[in-house]
Amino acid sequence: MMPDFECTLWPEGWWQACCVAHDLGQMPDSGFLWCVAQTASNPVLAAIGLLIGAIMVVGVKLFRPIYRQLKRRKNV
Repeated sequence: MMPDFECTLWPEGWWQACCVAHDLGQMPDSGFLWCVAQTASNPVLAAIGLLIGAIMVVGVKLFRPIYRQLKRRKNV
């Protein structure tokens, strides 16, 4: 799938580069957690980033099949 260079079904934030890297296949699903935390600008945001990254990983795992099916229907 072609990357959309934004966070799909997720608000944009300091973690946008993580979303793009994931879309390009440069990062495994579990990499969100660490990427979001590491790209935060301070330790407080890094701690919050761990939670955000964990939610993103769960979202990817749960909604990937639905997203792919909708994407296929749209392209047909």
